[in-house]
Amino acid sequence: MPKCFPKLTQNRVRLDLGDGKSVSVRMLPVERMGEFKQCTEDLRNVSTQEGLDAVRNRLAALAREVIPPPYADNLERFPLDALAELTAYLMYGEGNDGDDQPKADSEEADVPAKN
Repeated sequence: MPKCFPKLTQNRVRLDLGDGKSVSVRMLPVERMGEFKQCTEDLRNVSTQEGLDAVRNRLAALAREVIPPPYADNLERFPLDALAELTAYLMYGEGNDGDDQPKADSEEADVPAKN
């Protein structure tokens, strides 16, 4: 019996927005994993508010790569722990339960390509 590995082809995740609405966004590209891991390492070692703010800004920048306006505009309202959780979800999705897979009625939203 073959083993199924849906993460090999997953490139989108579903963000539930409340009120029964959700949006399907691209996952962060694998190439950004190094930056994400560096952010998590820096969070463990930071000792000043300025350092926390710098890591927070880097996490928000990562999220903005795949979360389009107007949703990305509200990232400034996220506390650091929620922003780190969101960015991890955008990088890895959920476990292998498939709950992060976009549903048929999810709106697809993409960040416009940069020229």
